[in-house]
Amino acid sequence: KRENESKRGLIRPDEVEGTEDSTDPGAAYSTVERDYGDWGVYTPTGAQMSSTEVQGVLLLSDVYGAFSENTRALADKIAFECQPAVVMVPDMFRGTPWTTNATLDEDGVERNEEGKTYEGWRATHPEARVDIDVRAAAAVLRKRYDVS
Repeated sequence: KRENESKRGLIRPDEVEGTEDSTDPGAAYSTVERDYGDWGVYTPTGAQMSSTEVQGVLLLSDVYGAFSENTRALADKIAFECQPAVVMVPDMFRGTPWTTNATLDEDGVERNEEGKTYEGWRATHPEARVDIDVRAAAAVLRKRYDVS
């Protein structure tokens, strides 16, 4: 199971079928999920683990987003080291994280590919919406994996 999960790779937003209603506060948006848990199967000790023993971790990314290499590596490490654990990283920036290739304008201010400053980019991600996304991700973690 672990080998199959590690080969699966990331699910990117453009790979998901169906339509997304971004106005729906209960919808789960893009996430990185790593599940190296063994619940429901026999462990090497012979004991069967119940879902109450599975831990859930909601990992919030930095400004570079859920799909950055560092965030992916951290999610993998937490899921592997804290078995049985499910690690979920919600895409709080909905596919538009801060750039790793910021350029300096004539005033010496960093700007992303769209020409926005960090403050301008940050203003496009209001705290209320991010809060809703985090709560939705926690609800998915509780409902899908039965973790608290």
